[in-house]
Amino acid sequence: MAASPASCLAFLKQIGRLKHLKRTGWVLRKVDEPETVSGHMYRMAIMSFLFDDDDGVDRDRVMKMCLVHDMAESIVGDLTPHCGVSDEDKHQREVAAIESFRSLVGQKAGTEMYDLFMFIPATSASAQETAFPCVI
Repeated sequence: MAASPASCLAFLKQIGRLKHLKRTGWVLRKVDEPETVSGHMYRMAIMSFLFDDDDGVDRDRVMKMCLVHDMAESIVGDLTPHCGVSDEDKHQREVAAIESFRSLVGQKAGTEMYDLFMFIPATSASAQETAFPCVI
């Protein structure tokens, strides 16, 4: 089922909040002009362009993962280990947020976002570091 223009607009408005959400770790460390979550996501997506066919990486999939991996923070906030939320609770909150996006954007795009998001925690930390050693 395709999403209505109104629900797509609601999704984009929600995601737009990431432009103003400063990354918690930077704020806690009192970094001047901390990076926003959307800035982080954008930079990671741009970094995916650095992969080429010889790297054995599905560049388009990585780019999509970069854009999806922190989308839930527009609802749950940028939770770090210093926020007093367990990893399990954080993950449950993020999954609920991604599921709410699925209902806004329609089955095809929503399922793709959900599947990409669910793949990321299943990926080992060493695999993530191999993909983006200068970000992790």
